[in-house]
Amino acid sequence: MKTNLLFCLSFILIPFIGFAQYSIDDHYIEFTDASSVDDFYANTFFNAEQALTVEWVIVQDSMPSEWEFSNCFPSCFAPGITSGTGSFEASSQQYLNCHFYPNNVAGEGLVKMEITINSSIVDTVTWRGIASDVTDISQWYNNGSNPVVAVYNLFGQKIDKIEPNQIHILQYQDGTIRKSLNVR
Repeated sequence: MKTNLLFCLSFILIPFIGFAQYSIDDHYIEFTDASSVDDFYANTFFNAEQALTVEWVIVQDSMPSEWEFSNCFPSCFAPGITSGTGSFEASSQQYLNCHFYPNNVAGEGLVKMEITINSSIVDTVTWRGIASDVTDISQWYNNGSNPVVAVYNLFGQKIDKIEPNQIHILQYQDGTIRKSLNVR
């Protein structure tokens, strides 16, 4: 009797074991740009393996008061829209994006979106954007008495823009070479 019951249950449970309804390419996305740009953004994709109904809401946003943000999922919404819904076909891929509008103010922003799938499964995607005042090498490293004449990345390539959270090799006018970590 136990064998028959287990045999019958296996046919009921097998279709649900390992069956994914959706996937999200990236759940945490970091991106940077200059505070002088109109907007900067990063995207990922929501992959519907079967037909789904999706609701989304912004559950956290933290950024300078001068900043704004907007989302695209799957359509693009105006700043200030913090929730939406959508129905996705099976085997479809949906654009999932967040735009930050720094309005010439340097700083860091965080937006966290909660996604509810078929009224039961909850997932999140978080975007962290950093807008910097400084993007020109001469603004960042020239100190007057011994200015930087060149900056290289770790591959030995000469670069003209500082990348946040990266190690750079600095060559000063007097010939000195130093390693620098730009943490922003």
